Amino acid sequence: MSDLAKPEVIRAVLAAVGNKLDGRMASKTYAARRRSMVWNMCELAVEERLLPVNPITLVKSSSRPKRAKGNDQVDPASVPNPEQAEALLEAVGDLPGSGPQLKAFFGSMYYCALRPGEAVNLRELNLHIPHEGRGKLLLTESAPWAGGAWTDTGEERDPRQLKHREVGTNRWAPCPSKMTRLFHEHLSTYGTDSDGRLFRGARGGMVPWKTYQVAWQLARVAVFGEVAARTSILAQRPYDLRHAEVSTWLAAGVEGVRVAEWAGQSLEVLMRIYAKVLDGLEEQALDPIEVTYGEAKRGVIVALSHKDTQMPIAGDPERPCPRIE
Repeated sequence: MSDLAKPEVIRAVLAAVGNKLDGRMASKTYAARRRSMVWNMCELAVEERLLPVNPITLVKSSSRPKRAKGNDQVDPASVPNPEQAEALLEAVGDLPGSGPQLKAFFGSMYYCALRPGEAVNLRELNLHIPHEGRGKLLLTESAPWAGGAWTDTGEERDPRQLKHREVGTNRWAPCPSKMTRLFHEHLSTYGTDSDGRLFRGARGGMVPWKTYQVAWQLARVAVFGEVAARTSILAQRPYDLRHAEVSTWLAAGVEGVRVAEWAGQSLEVLMRIYAKVLDGLEEQALDPIEVTYGEAKRGVIVALSHKDTQMPIAGDPERPCPRIE
């Protein structure tokens, strides 16, 4: 512990928490969480009088690892459009083995913007859907992949509360008509497991991480071709389906607060992650303004084209404008 008081040691520690095991830079939120753990450890060491002062406070900010701004933003080049996303879902359904069972699994990540940990843990009781038409999903918990070495049970997934939510806090997610049909088709064909889960592995339990990752890459090859699937970042990860749906909601004009609530994010995080997607909507946002000016301009031109027409002054219908000669 006393070694942490050495500037070169604490600098190395701070640099390490900013990187992943392979040496690449970690995401900003992940690095910040790890750095806070080191900070708390040093604060405890000061309290226990193992260190005279928190050594992090003695390190200049310039010595800490810097990361480019916006490195956690969604790259629009990775986000499939609706036609591509639906083609990928169909390709998954055409795969042999567990492929048909995974179609609705990936569908829930696309049409409902679920995280993988939310999709694998989806149960029939979470579905609030009619026989036809749009409905809702009541999400109650998640089961993110952590690896057997890092869970108390030795299982690959660690069931817990929803991300960024307190224990016992739920959230609603929309379920459009196409996803309603997929859910009903899946339930009528495969039913649920003993725990009521919709999706399961070949040997029972939750869908293994490797199973759906392999299926996804095979679907990408089927849709994009082998070379493009290997070299392109388009829909590179199943998580890109979630990005695609959130982008679709934003493009459809759904207000950011509602999109953030549906996606289970704060508005600040939503705007930061999808900043580039929002930039791409700038022209679309300007269209109504152009239409408004265009209508006003056409109205003036029509009025001025008639010499004997007297236009009322805005705000005072009783006062006509002078005639245009």
